[in-house]
Amino acid sequence: MFKLNPFLLIFMLPLVILSQHDKQIAFNQLSINDGLSQNSVVDIAQDKTGYLWFATQDGLNKYNGITFEKYSLFFEDITKERYSKLGKIFVTKRNKIFAITKNGALQKLNSKTNIFKKINRFKNVSSIY
Repeated sequence: MFKLNPFLLIFMLPLVILSQHDKQIAFNQLSINDGLSQNSVVDIAQDKTGYLWFATQDGLNKYNGITFEKYSLFFEDITKERYSKLGKIFVTKRNKIFAITKNGALQKLNSKTNIFKKINRFKNVSSIY
């Protein structure tokens, strides 16, 4: 039969507590009261810098953990019995930001100018891979 050593238990207890402490995750609720352009978010993405991007029907919001920066990109939120059409935000492995806005327009963020530009080569885009 295994006998537990009290010294070993006292030594291991702080390690167990510390390992559980590192796994805690905190969530906050963000709303229009915090600067979000609309409470109904249709897509969320996080870029490599850590910014959170929120797509809403009332604009695109970039969140730095404290404040929001708003972009004049608007997204659809249409869910019907036979189909669903939602706006999308996508971050590539190289940290390029793409958005599918209203009417399936594909747009890409120019990181130097901080302006999204429509990519006219593609029409009625519904997903990004």
